[in-house]
Amino acid sequence: GLEDCRLFFLDDDLWFSCTTTDTNSVHPQISLCKLSSSKNLSRFEQFIPVEELLVLQGPDFPNRDEKNWLPIFKEGELSFIYSYAPFLIYKPDLRTGVCEQILYYDQVYDFSRFRGSAPPIEFDDGFLLLVHETVFFDFNRYDLHRFLKLDRNLRCTHLSRPFTFKH
Repeated sequence: GLEDCRLFFLDDDLWFSCTTTDTNSVHPQISLCKLSSSKNLSRFEQFIPVEELLVLQGPDFPNRDEKNWLPIFKEGELSFIYSYAPFLIYKPDLRTGVCEQILYYDQVYDFSRFRGSAPPIEFDDGFLLLVHETVFFDFNRYDLHRFLKLDRNLRCTHLSRPFTFKH
């Protein structure tokens, strides 16, 4: 199946990134999917079909669970935030799915429990995004969220206090 979809436009087409559970028999993977153009659909269709599906090949492909990659557009180029400690960004080849590391740096603080939630948007001459970290308390799982502010060079400049949405 297709899970945790994140929609975006790429070359005037509607795409999304998602976790795919049926592209690898053992590990979920990150995939890019292109939706069919609404021009090709009748007005009676209830669903928009996926026209293309491309499995992205991360650093340990295909031997690791891959989730929570966040698409980011910088200077019109699509890439993905892969991790926060170290901070890693990969750029996919849209023909093959092979991903090239284009940014790597170590954080000053420990962001190792951060995972992607909401993709970055351009904000205040940089980017604003939402991450989550999972904590356990009294045998219950909680997702704490934080806003991260990145500058134009994708360096973290601000971090909000943790908060939760309704549980």
